[in-house]
Amino acid sequence: MKRVSIQSLSPFLAAFLVLVGCDDTPPKVEPDAELGADELSELDTDLDSDESDDMTESSELEDQPQPDVDTDAPDPSPDQPDDEVDQDFGDLADVPDVPDEEELVDPCAPPAAADSLRRVVLSHPYAPGEPAGRLYEVLELSADGKLSRPQQFFEMERALWGEIHFTPNGRIGVVVQDRGTLGVFRFEDDHSVAVVHDGFSEDFYAGSVVLLSQHELLIVDENWAENGGGIFSAYLGCDGSISDVRKLASTKLARGLQPLANGDFVVAARDFEGQAPAGSDALLLSLGGSPALLGSVDAFGDDDAIVSSTALTKDGQYFLLADNSAFSGIDNRVAVVRVDDTSLSAVQVLGPFVDPAALLCSPFNNAALVLAAEDDAIYALDYDPALSPPFTLRGELSYLGGKPLLPTSAAMIARGPLEGRVLVAENVALRQLQFHPDGSVEDLGAFSFGEGLEAITGVVGVQP
Repeated sequence: MKRVSIQSLSPFLAAFLVLVGCDDTPPKVEPDAELGADELSELDTDLDSDESDDMTESSELEDQPQPDVDTDAPDPSPDQPDDEVDQDFGDLADVPDVPDEEELVDPCAPPAAADSLRRVVLSHPYAPGEPAGRLYEVLELSADGKLSRPQQFFEMERALWGEIHFTPNGRIGVVVQDRGTLGVFRFEDDHSVAVVHDGFSEDFYAGSVVLLSQHELLIVDENWAENGGGIFSAYLGCDGSISDVRKLASTKLARGLQPLANGDFVVAARDFEGQAPAGSDALLLSLGGSPALLGSVDAFGDDDAIVSSTALTKDGQYFLLADNSAFSGIDNRVAVVRVDDTSLSAVQVLGPFVDPAALLCSPFNNAALVLAAEDDAIYALDYDPALSPPFTLRGELSYLGGKPLLPTSAAMIARGPLEGRVLVAENVALRQLQFHPDGSVEDLGAFSFGEGLEAITGVVGVQP
């Protein structure tokens, strides 16, 4: 067990003193009080009595038989420091053990079981109102994948593109809103929704966010560096409150930041702190301590791409970037970049696609999806890291109940019996897809919200 700080022990020491302490404080004497002869005599008698009692107790302790001491007993194990030797606190069984620092429980609510009911949140960005598009809806997703609509709604600023991100415990949701602000909401114990921040901004124009942990939030401002573009960090409280926002580094046209297992990051961006070579559009970064550019590459082979989405393979070996530029005169495409410890390398470009709006990689490390919004289509890619090139275009999915309409936003479940389940927001429906361990992708059909402006969907997110 690691050494525990005295601050972390203070509650238990306090409890110990309350339980075993005794009241032997002397009589309180006001500093300005005058005592008469009788009172002084009584005070002397009390003090003499206390001293006599103490001497009697000491004498009685000396007269009691003392336990035998085994002088040959071994010293505490050399592998166990003195401050880690277990001690017997007698009857203080109610005082809890102090855990290792790694075992200290986060004060936030723990994650739900992987097979529990999940809540799905999506926006209705064209719902009537003043102003329009502030409506968000909560759905329920059972452990066997059935969606239901409990008619639970709340309001925040409009969000049309992207994904709603949840903390590991599923209590806090964070979304990038249309004005470059952040919306944050919290699920209470009774599953009602409390809006924590509606339109939060502090020296950034948010384009995307990454939740690294329950408390670590990264915010990407997609502007040029001259206009404030960069990567920001912030602290997210258990209640969803955002604080301690600070800029880590300046970037140019950054989008789709992805964390790597070793603590570094890959991102689609043209520059980082003025260090990236001309023509770069994928960067390898270190953001800890002194942020640094570790590697860069021209993923598409030209400067015409506008990156709409990125994804990282489960094994972290390949970084995918989608180009949906409508102005280049070049067919839209998906670039594949090899990720090594200190470098990036361009591997292949897949296409053509029409408006690839979102990318997702299978948690089983053998497939990927491309959501082609204006093409009303979803394409599957095969992935095998042992092959060169590692990706091949399998083709368009076989749909259940007709083609998707404007599939733009998606969220995926990465644990439990629904691992690999993908929720796709499209026009007036929410479609479910399933990555399977054998690499196949199955369309499970669409859940319709009806007709009219209020039925149109925008961003979507699901509890992990």
